[in-house]
Amino acid sequence: MNDKKSESMRETHNKDEYLMLREEIIFHLNKTHEIRNMMYISSIAILAFIYKEGNEDGGLLYLLPFAVIMPSYFISLRHSESLRIISSYMEIFLEENIFNWETRYKKFLKIAHLREQRVKMVDWSYFAMSLICFLFSFLKTSNNERYVLIIFSVGISLLYSLTYIGSKEKIRNKWREIKRQESNDKIAAEIKDYCDDIWDKQFR
Repeated sequence: MNDKKSESMRETHNKDEYLMLREEIIFHLNKTHEIRNMMYISSIAILAFIYKEGNEDGGLLYLLPFAVIMPSYFISLRHSESLRIISSYMEIFLEENIFNWETRYKKFLKIAHLREQRVKMVDWSYFAMSLICFLFSFLKTSNNERYVLIIFSVGISLLYSLTYIGSKEKIRNKWREIKRQESNDKIAAEIKDYCDDIWDKQFR
């Protein structure tokens, strides 16, 4: 009877935790969309303003949208990383007999011959907008200014390349390690309690 009650309480706790984490996922997804849309609107507005002014010697001004693109990119990146961490946690700790989305999603990718996204970037929107800015700047800069453009483009490319990470499996493995540690600690605690009980019965 106590085992059934304990199992029921654990199941209820898992459901509550699952619903709470689902809300966290929705929050991070909405934030990534909001940030991306803000980046689009702001960058296009800056480009349109510069183009409208028609300054022939202001090719490097077309790099101004990066003041919006890069902060937006890194903020969105943090939300994307949180999504990966939460979904991996749900898969390792909560998906047993009730919640199976992540597990079935992996099976779907395998059947559909798809791979999990291996790039940490939220999407290619930031990279595409960067290319547009570089193109406008390249067309408007003089030959003497293009070395500045080249150095800047190399720096931005390095920033993008540094955001590359391995597959989501790395995060899963970390959660699995934590789960094993907790399981070992639980077993050790149970053994200690058992030994204490024997000691109390035999010598006290």
